[in-house]
Amino acid sequence: LEDGNIEATNNRRERELREMVEAKTRRLQRANSLLVELSYVDALTAVPNRRRFDELLSEEWKRAVRGATPLGLVLIDIDAFKAYNDHYGHGQGDVCLTKVAVALAAGLQRPADIVARFGGEEFAVLLPETDIAAATLMGERLREQIAALRIPHAPKQQYEHVTISGGCAAVLPGESLKPLDLLEAADRNLYAAKSAGRNR
Repeated sequence: LEDGNIEATNNRRERELREMVEAKTRRLQRANSLLVELSYVDALTAVPNRRRFDELLSEEWKRAVRGATPLGLVLIDIDAFKAYNDHYGHGQGDVCLTKVAVALAAGLQRPADIVARFGGEEFAVLLPETDIAAATLMGERLREQIAALRIPHAPKQQYEHVTISGGCAAVLPGESLKPLDLLEAADRNLYAAKSAGRNR
C-alpha cells in the first residue's frame, strides 16, 4: 500500500475505535445513572428510600435556611403491623406496605412534597414551606387516605382495618437547629399518637 492509503486506513481505524469507545462510554454513563437512581428507591414500595430521604432532608433544610421558610415533617407508622405480618404472612405484609406507600404518595398535594420509606413499616413525609398547622392537616389527610383503603387487619386488633399513626412537626430552620431536631420532634409526636390510642 502507498503511504496515503496506509494513512487513510489508519485514520479510519482510529475514527472507528474512537466512536466505539465513545459509544461504550455513553452506555456506561447511562448504566451508572440508572444504578444511582435505583440506589435511591425502596425496592419494595417504589418510593424514595431512607438514603434518599436523608439527602432530601439536608437539601430542603438548606433551602429553608436560605429562604427563611418553615419545614414540616410527618413520621408515619403502620399500627400493629407485626400482628398483621404474623397473621397474614410477610408476603401479604409486603403487599400492605406497598398499598400504604401508594396511598401516601397519592395524598400529597405539591410536587415538592416527598414520601419516603423510613424503615420497616415507617414512612416519612417531607413538607417544604409548611408550618405545624399545615403539617398536621397533611398528617390527618394521609391518615384518612389509609383508612379509606379498608385493608382488613389481623383479628383481635384495636381497629378492624389497617390504620396509621403520625407524628407531625415543623420548624423554621436556623443556626441553632439541625435536621435531627425536626426528626426527633416528629418522632416524639409519633410516640404520643401511638400512646394516645393510635390511628391519630
